[in-house]
Amino acid sequence: LKFSQQQTMVAAALSTLCFFPAALIHNLQDHSISSGLSFVPSNRPFAWQHSHPSAHRSGRRHALSPLSAAGADILPTVREGVTEAGGIEEWEKSISILSATVDVDSEEAETMLAQALSWRGWASVSEKMRRFQRPISPDAAKLEDAIAWLRDGPLQLDQSQLVAAIKSSPKVYLVEPAVTYKKAVGSAPREYRDADVFKAMVLNDPSVMECTYNCDGEGCASECGNCWVSYAMRS
Repeated sequence: LKFSQQQTMVAAALSTLCFFPAALIHNLQDHSISSGLSFVPSNRPFAWQHSHPSAHRSGRRHALSPLSAAGADILPTVREGVTEAGGIEEWEKSISILSATVDVDSEEAETMLAQALSWRGWASVSEKMRRFQRPISPDAAKLEDAIAWLRDGPLQLDQSQLVAAIKSSPKVYLVEPAVTYKKAVGSAPREYRDADVFKAMVLNDPSVMECTYNCDGEGCASECGNCWVSYAMRS
């Protein structure tokens, strides 16, 4: 059979679509989480549709899980950086404290600690870009104070609630949570400022503690990721 040049080009295009890389499809699916779109099968190569609101009721952006393989892969680099900064002793103490508190193995605890203290972000960028990063020096005593506040402060989290909160947002709950709590409650809409009401919100969605700004009364300051108005719009 003889094919025209146009037919040959069409056949090549169809062949490419039939073998559309699975990895690229996964990337498109991942993109849908933040864009409010979802990948759905169709008679076309790929298609997007708006997700149903119930698919993202929490309204928060979802960071990579601190327990992911990618987090564990960068731990050697993190340790090198912490060691060079002179904080390895406090780092090891903090890992032990967090491991016992959350009841996880040391690697999982170290991965959460790296995320909480911004060492994960430091290790994830190029060496040239690391000078712009500001990871936090580990301090075992401050970590113990943070955990004690979560248990005995206004949130009064029990063990299961404590674990859920820390795993959800390590940085928010392990680095000066009392300061973050004050900012979150102070910027919250009036109906959420009652201690019991705010606690109920935290138990339902621990990431609500990330809302430390409210452009409704203060004007936009490019704090959309931590803004109550944006949170309400995404809920």
